Amino acid sequence: MGGILDDEDELADKLANVCLGLDWKRIFGLCLWYGQGLEAPISKVVEAYERLVFRQSNLVSSSFINNSNKAKPLPPWLLDVQRKGFPATLFTKWNNMMASSNPAAEPNDPLYALIKLHADPALSLSSILNPLSFSSSLMEAGIPMCWHLYIILSRVMRARDFADRRPAIRPRRSFINGGGGEEGSEDEDGYEKLTHEGHSPTADLLTSAYAFQLESWGMIQEAIFVLLHIEHSTG
Repeated sequence: MGGILDDEDELADKLANVCLGLDWKRIFGLCLWYGQGLEAPISKVVEAYERLVFRQSNLVSSSFINNSNKAKPLPPWLLDVQRKGFPATLFTKWNNMMASSNPAAEPNDPLYALIKLHADPALSLSSILNPLSFSSSLMEAGIPMCWHLYIILSRVMRARDFADRRPAIRPRRSFINGGGGEEGSEDEDGYEKLTHEGHSPTADLLTSAYAFQLESWGMIQEAIFVLLHIEHSTG
């Protein structure tokens, strides 16, 4: 029965205990090492894991999945709250969120969100950056972590961006710090030539929210630094 993790196999009903009591990382590891072929891309591993955990019909470990959220890639803070018992305010917030018709309302463990981002080249930051992935309080850690991940993944690594970024309507050649022209080239003075990359309202809103939080903590200099990342003149 080695490697049989999906209910499409005849012996899948005998494997209900394989995932019993395991957290999402261990179940994902089973899908990674035993559920797929050696050459399978990470996207196939993600599909196998989500099929195992989220599919509603004939799931091999449905009795376990439906009675516990350990197998889902939920944020660590939420699992900790569930172990200790739901405070009334958190229970109300969570219940309302789960009643939402938007499937993306349920936050994921940030590690799993990054795995999904790596697995799907078409996935935008709008799909994986959820402040509730980091903390039950949006202003405690959620917004700051989302902003820093946005800066790293979008502005530094150029790996992914928000879905609402649109090119700016302006001449292609823009002169910044003495340079102008296409990105990546240099003029005769050695200045890097940059082009305007467009505007993302989501990025500006996230930046403003983070700066407001820093200002409320009395961190004025840090708030000013964050506000320097506002992209549009209206912001």
